[in-house]
Amino acid sequence: MNVLFGKCFGLGNAVMSVPAIKALASMGHSVDVLIGSTSDDTGAWDVFSRLKESCGCIRDIYVDAAIGSPRYDVAIMSIPFDGRWRKGHHFDADRIIDARTRPDPSTTGLVSWEKHEIEYQMDNVYDLGYRGDVPDCSFMSPEEWALRPRVFYLGVGYKKDAAGFWKFKHWGNERYAELVKMVLDENPMNLIYTSGDMADLQLSINPISRVVQSERFVYVPGNLRTSLDLVKRCGTYFGNDTGMMHVAAACGAKTIGIFMDEKLVTKNHPWTNDWSAIHGWKDVPVREISNKIVGVD
Repeated sequence: MNVLFGKCFGLGNAVMSVPAIKALASMGHSVDVLIGSTSDDTGAWDVFSRLKESCGCIRDIYVDAAIGSPRYDVAIMSIPFDGRWRKGHHFDADRIIDARTRPDPSTTGLVSWEKHEIEYQMDNVYDLGYRGDVPDCSFMSPEEWALRPRVFYLGVGYKKDAAGFWKFKHWGNERYAELVKMVLDENPMNLIYTSGDMADLQLSINPISRVVQSERFVYVPGNLRTSLDLVKRCGTYFGNDTGMMHVAAACGAKTIGIFMDEKLVTKNHPWTNDWSAIHGWKDVPVREISNKIVGVD
């Protein structure tokens, strides 16, 4: 069966799409992926390109339109329901599954937060007959990982949406600066990396760095591919609920996510066994979070 998986956009969403794609491929289906061409979709391209190379779960990756490929038996889509992609113009399929994580015919918005994004996506695969366990999120071969226990990654970056939702998800530069200093002070061998675009640098990384003033808090410039290669060498991720958090979890790193809404913990927590959620909307002592990061009971 030819399947078009057109649910993917952004780095974190792409990583959380990996289990469903792996499940479809394990059933013998040919899977193509359709992504967008905005700056947010760059992360999806990197994730799926590496997944295609590492395990062959994906046949082809299309940007904006899959017209010209064979007609699909099934298209598992969410984007068409906000009007961005249209059947017969951007893709063609005998059956279309409304694959929004919380489908509701009356809205294109988020209407349910009862379970994880991956669990909602797997519902569509179960609908096609899959009966196995939920696959993992890894999209690179384990040989590419080189996790080091005293190397940490601080994640503060976001796509900067016009509505300012990223500000709501940010724990705050002052608290992060205090936390970074505690992690570095715990052991002189501890090293913290961070990365991001120019907006991240100006809005978060530079203000934190000015307070921390340590050569062991290192900003690594570059593009998204640079950041992916950096994260896979860090043994622990801590920071905001970001796409890099999901990348770190997919590489087997310990992940400590600081969430600003309890619903986001349910929907977005890292899909791994070694994760912790800090309820950032509560007055959690910074020392308590630092102890979790460095593994102090």
